[in-house]
Amino acid sequence: MNPLSPIVVTFLPAAVIAAEHYAPWLRWLHRPLPRLGAYVMGTLAILVPATIAAQPHKHRETIAMFWASAVSAGITTLALWGVDELNERVARHADELDRLTHGE
Repeated sequence: MNPLSPIVVTFLPAAVIAAEHYAPWLRWLHRPLPRLGAYVMGTLAILVPATIAAQPHKHRETIAMFWASAVSAGITTLALWGVDELNERVARHADELDRLTHGE
């Protein structure tokens, strides 16, 4: 292992996350940074330096497991956002029915 690897995988993600956190996204995008974009950029800030430092040609299986884990977590997050949105729509529809039925 390169002796600088622990330093790179410790400080580079922290620096990138801090820069992403304080970046003027509203000025650049003219709207807030979407949550999905923030999650993707944060995950990449962690996994890319670790992947490079781990020398993928030597630790291919371990790197693949980390990336599979990140993809799995991302897909689950998107699915749960979908479930939450569906539940909110059902609740709004129920509220609307209550207002129509009972008046307000």
